[in-house]
Amino acid sequence: MALFIGTLGKSGYIVTTSAWLALYAVCAAIFAMIAGERFPTKSFNHWDEALWFIALSAGLRIVHKALS
Repeated sequence: MALFIGTLGKSGYIVTTSAWLALYAVCAAIFAMIAGERFPTKSFNHWDEALWFIALSAGLRIVHKALS
C-alpha cells in the first residue's frame, strides 16, 4: 500500500514511501501498546511489524541520501 501511495506524493517517490512506512510503524506501535503486547515474545506481534517498517523507512532514507 505504501508503495502505491508513494507514487502520489509531490516530494518524490522514495521520500513519500519512506514517510508512509514510518507512519505505519507508528500505527503498529500504538496498536501494540493498546493490545498490551510485550517485546520480545516467542511469536510475531505488532512490535515486530513496527520494527520492520521503521527499518525499511530508514533504509529508503539512506538510499535517498546516497542518490541525491
